[in-house]
Amino acid sequence: MRKWFQTEAANRPSGGLRIIEVDTLPELARHAEAWSGLLLKSASTSPKQSYPWISSFLENKPLSGKRWFCLFGYEGDSLVGVLPLIAVRSYKLPFRPLLLFKTPYDVLHTTAVDALTPCGREDLLEEFVKYLQVSRKGWPLIRFKLLPEDSPSMRWLKQDRGHCAVCKTSGAANFVRLPAQYSTYYDALSHGFKRQLKRRARKLEELKDVRFLLRESTRSTAENLACFMDVESSGWK
Repeated sequence: MRKWFQTEAANRPSGGLRIIEVDTLPELARHAEAWSGLLLKSASTSPKQSYPWISSFLENKPLSGKRWFCLFGYEGDSLVGVLPLIAVRSYKLPFRPLLLFKTPYDVLHTTAVDALTPCGREDLLEEFVKYLQVSRKGWPLIRFKLLPEDSPSMRWLKQDRGHCAVCKTSGAANFVRLPAQYSTYYDALSHGFKRQLKRRARKLEELKDVRFLLRESTRSTAENLACFMDVESSGWK
């Protein structure tokens, strides 16, 4: 199924914002190239916002009867927003139903999935919400999990736009606190893990021309992400 929705053209290029909804993998694949290009323009990019990751999740993750769909926002021929969603359930209310959606999530490998927008275009989240209101004739409630503070949705929610938002701190997520000295960290490891480290170190010493490079700022985030996407697209893990 494919739906589209046209917004007003004020303050936007000719034609305004066009929102397309798709809910099949072949339709999703037609936006893959534009999706990859948009990923490189985003300031808070994550591999979990990429087409290869999301399409693999939707193809292989059992959703227990729930329906997924993806919203694409186009201005002219340029893709400016992507929001993958899973319809969870609806609640009947006297005037309009309350519709619960969530972004793709799995505790083991797919967390912090957010809308994908160019830097400074977090306002597109509001257009996606309006689209859901009109297309579903209800009040949408979207649940995001484990988003970083600088994510597009978090920046958008911090602005006073008349929407109800509830934020809950979820912990350190991917942050691991390490001691200042390696010896302190090493001494805290289990005996079996230390034995594995020694075994791997001996195998590493047998290899020739092994070098360790630490480059924290020699390449931009976009360059690093492009290299990662080349490797990611070369084959499944």
